[in-house]
Amino acid sequence: MSRSFTVPTFKLESGQALPELTLAYETYGRLGSDGRNVILVTHGFTGNHRAAGKDPADPTAGWWDGLIGPGKAIDTDRYFVVSSNMLGSSFGSTGPASVNPGTGKPYGPDFPDITLRDIIGAQKLLLDSLGVRHLVAVAGPSYGGYQAFQWAVTYPTFMRGIVPVVSAPKGSGGDAAVKTLQDATARTRRSRARSPTPGSARRACDRSPRSGRGVSIPTRW
Repeated sequence: MSRSFTVPTFKLESGQALPELTLAYETYGRLGSDGRNVILVTHGFTGNHRAAGKDPADPTAGWWDGLIGPGKAIDTDRYFVVSSNMLGSSFGSTGPASVNPGTGKPYGPDFPDITLRDIIGAQKLLLDSLGVRHLVAVAGPSYGGYQAFQWAVTYPTFMRGIVPVVSAPKGSGGDAAVKTLQDATARTRRSRARSPTPGSARRACDRSPRSGRGVSIPTRW
């Protein structure tokens, strides 16, 4: 079942601050008394935090349901698994479609640029709130693997290891192409926001598919 974690202020690497940060997440298994039997699962770029099981409102099994559960590779009889929806996502965490508490309107094209350090910094706050003291591992596919590598760089003593799947510590060029497209999209939306047609960029952002984000996410280590 999806849950949410919220803090009133979150400072970004850029120096800007979100007046409110919310992360959607799910957990599987039980947290040990010492808070050290935890595996953090991170999702791909257009994925979500439904990593295992099914929700009563959604019969689709989680994207790693074959790996997470009692007796499976990530054994929830042994481990407490936290699957975090990342900052900027369209699936319940603070992002362009979220309402800016300062204006009462969706951020739209005004949503600030975020980095991998911002994404995992938000996840660290979530884990702290759950009583997690140390991670067995951070595991994730694709862009989730990027997050795992960033965890190893930023919080090297907070985990025993990482499990990046179908990922790499450095892109082969395709990620740069994607970032170029993201930046171009962000510039277009900001230009429309300054155009004579009021609200055109926000309406376009509101119509964006749930799997996308109008935000640039630099890959940094």
